[in-house]
Amino acid sequence: MDSPSAPCSFTGDDNTYGLGIRTGIYLQWLTSVIAFTTGPPGEIESIRGANNAFQIAMLAGLMYTTVSRLPYAAEIYIELLLCMGGICASAGFPRTELAAGATTAGDLLRLILTTSICAYGCWFTFAGMDQHMTPPPPSCHVYIFFFSRLDLYGKFRTFLKAVFSIGLFFSVLLLIENVVYLWQRFRSWYKTDWRSLPRRNTELGSVKEEGWRKILPPLCTIISGCLFALSVELTLQWNTIDSVHSWGSTGQIFPLVAALCTFLRLLFKLVRGYWVCE
Repeated sequence: MDSPSAPCSFTGDDNTYGLGIRTGIYLQWLTSVIAFTTGPPGEIESIRGANNAFQIAMLAGLMYTTVSRLPYAAEIYIELLLCMGGICASAGFPRTELAAGATTAGDLLRLILTTSICAYGCWFTFAGMDQHMTPPPPSCHVYIFFFSRLDLYGKFRTFLKAVFSIGLFFSVLLLIENVVYLWQRFRSWYKTDWRSLPRRNTELGSVKEEGWRKILPPLCTIISGCLFALSVELTLQWNTIDSVHSWGSTGQIFPLVAALCTFLRLLFKLVRGYWVCE
């Protein structure tokens, strides 16, 4: 662990990662886990669609922050964490109900988002931190959390380079495979009804998962989501980033209300399904 040093404070962007926006994102992650594990079959596709919308908005905010000014590395790292946490939360689990609502186009969109985030992460760790970020003063460190308090400009940066490079490699391979598969389905569309085409193995999911195989995917997703959220909050605290710990701006209310409505809608569906079964 790097030796402690006095952090440097700066004013954060409350319209990008303010408390209201972060709360809405965390709530959306929780909604996704509930939907993919116990939610009604018809809700899974709509929840995935809401996740995709949140991810597109977060990625657009990340790009805007990058091109509109010289951001701090700490806030770019926070936005990357929020993007990656959303990708983990939107990963479905192998269940029959999930397969019924899965769409290949949605899978392709999530792969495009994953590839874009990994590509940005490679640029950020290899070049962006040095060439396009506001550098911290010599007496300051950019602290982040990865099971301990580390310096973003220290050895942990090498680890991030490896993670984003490996992620980019595999996401590109999966993206190519999905594009080829979609092209094959598109060509077959001229000869047969689209709905009668066989679905991919990843969409069939007819085998019922039991025991630890059923519990492990959502458990891993919950743990990873908690780690992403903890890392975001500790990065904000350790670098004393101001103006992002209240719901003061109108721009923070919209994503929070949207996530809250999605969560309450899912709860209503679950409760109604429970009473119908009873």
